Amino acid sequence: MDGALTIDKATATVTANSDTTTYNGGLQNVSGFTATGLVGGENASVLADVTTTGGSGTDAGTYRRER
Repeated sequence: MDGALTIDKATATVTANSDTTTYNGGLQNVSGFTATGLVGGENASVLADVTTTGGSGTDAGTYRRER
């Protein structure tokens, strides 16, 4: 007997890590991610080839008070 089978894609979400830091004049870095929605017993190891460089920066900008 012929039949039809439809397999829908699973929805996985990869979210970059966030961080908060106090400016210290040095280079600040954030890297890494978390993954949710993996199925079939998979875990983050299936994303081993995914790389992130995260955000980085050193300049907190300037503040000028107008009189």
